Amino acid sequence: MKKIIGICAGLLILAGFVYVGISTFPESKRNLECYIVFYRGDGLKPEVPIEYRGIQIGKVKDVEVRSDGEVFVKIFIHKKHRSVVRTGSIFELKRRAFGSSDVFISLEKPGDSSNPLIKNGEVVKMPKTFIDKLDDIKEKIKEKIREDE
Repeated sequence: MKKIIGICAGLLILAGFVYVGISTFPESKRNLECYIVFYRGDGLKPEVPIEYRGIQIGKVKDVEVRSDGEVFVKIFIHKKHRSVVRTGSIFELKRRAFGSSDVFISLEKPGDSSNPLIKNGEVVKMPKTFIDKLDDIKEKIKEKIREDE
């Protein structure tokens, strides 16, 4: 019985050391999982690559359309590319070729190096693109036409 208690105590102490080690590991040395919010999905699905300057730095883990119409995208960024994803980073949905269904997310503008790193679990909302704004105008025109009928 004493042997079992000793083993359990040892495992508990080991688990404590592992937890402390992981929780104090610098944020910049960890993989990043966070959320990007877009106004459109354009064919996004899990495993879609995330690229910066033509190099894959991560991938899409999950995509969810919320009730307000916003598209929540859970992303994974590999730890060796972690330092380019900072507050102020701008991601855009892109297609490989005009009319293609092959989409990817491009890190168009990394955050300034003086900005803090985006934290795991953080939600980052992207600004509306030109296409998003055109869609808004189109919807307003449709509403106006319906009102005038």
